[in-house]
Amino acid sequence: MSPTSAAQYRWAAELAPKKHYRIVSWIFGWITFWGWQLTTASPAYLGATMIQSLAALNYPGYLEKYQAWHGTLIYWCIIMLGVVVNVGFAKWLPKLEGFLFIWHIVGFFAVLIPLVYLGPRTDAKFVFTSTADTDSWPNYGIAFCVGLVGNTFPFVGYDAASHVRMPCLYLCYSVLRIRLIQLDERRSQRAHCRHSSSHDWNYSD
Repeated sequence: MSPTSAAQYRWAAELAPKKHYRIVSWIFGWITFWGWQLTTASPAYLGATMIQSLAALNYPGYLEKYQAWHGTLIYWCIIMLGVVVNVGFAKWLPKLEGFLFIWHIVGFFAVLIPLVYLGPRTDAKFVFTSTADTDSWPNYGIAFCVGLVGNTFPFVGYDAASHVRMPCLYLCYSVLRIRLIQLDERRSQRAHCRHSSSHDWNYSD
């Protein structure tokens, strides 16, 4: 167990052979760096394409006036908005993030419920057995791998647990103690469930 905010390049240095640990750590460090940069750019790009899609959906004439630089301009506006908020309004970030979290949960159900009750329905066979390749890839295997990128994108940041551990003192001992406490609580809960199920409770009282 090696909790650290250095993440991939630290683990690569620890696990690589001593002869090559410097170059391996260097390679993984740069891969991680560019991964961070591209991940930061991705939400702004997705936001720009969503805004353009909403414009095309609500204003059919927009497609006739569409220019390639529109998306780039919206992208840079979103980037600048993020910079202004993080630099100029840093002390309000916790409240803003809390509000956006609540708004995200409310919006999720506000979109999900109408889609479930008002959207078109199909049978299970169509959902689980039909395939579609609208981009004309050479085969369905490549189309599946390309389409999988969008589905796995929301799970980016799986190494966040390593960053959360960093403020803790005595990392190795703290993390190990947390794990042991969790195991002890689970064991106590199972024992309580077994004890409760062995009694014939009378709820009339």
